[in-house]
Amino acid sequence: VDDRAISADGEIRILAGRPGGRFVDRYGQAWNADRYFKGGVASAVSSEVRSWGLDPNLFSSMREGDFSYEIPLENRPYELTLYFAETIYGEGNPLGGGEASRPFHVRINGKLALENFDVLADAQDPNSMTARLFRGI
Repeated sequence: VDDRAISADGEIRILAGRPGGRFVDRYGQAWNADRYFKGGVASAVSSEVRSWGLDPNLFSSMREGDFSYEIPLENRPYELTLYFAETIYGEGNPLGGGEASRPFHVRINGKLALENFDVLADAQDPNSMTARLFRGI
């Protein structure tokens, strides 16, 4: 396990697409810059995301395209929360469109965890955060 990945509270937080340096959110939680990934493209997010109580700065960057993460962890069960926001498609966003504009799959340890996931449909609004929690990972 890379001890630098683990925060003081024993959690690992990674901000997809964020360039170097740690970020401490308004609740005092430390987040690492983007790491342990292969592929995809990192970029800044220009839209303001409705983050429903989370620090909105968590959504200032993103990774998109075909990518994966391999986070070095001890072999034991974990809880994984993935946060999503659609900032490219949807009303008022650069590429317009609507639901079903960008469905994707999520695999966790080689197993399909989300199939044809549509962030815009799930969040019910562009630029709104939605999350998925996985236990026993």
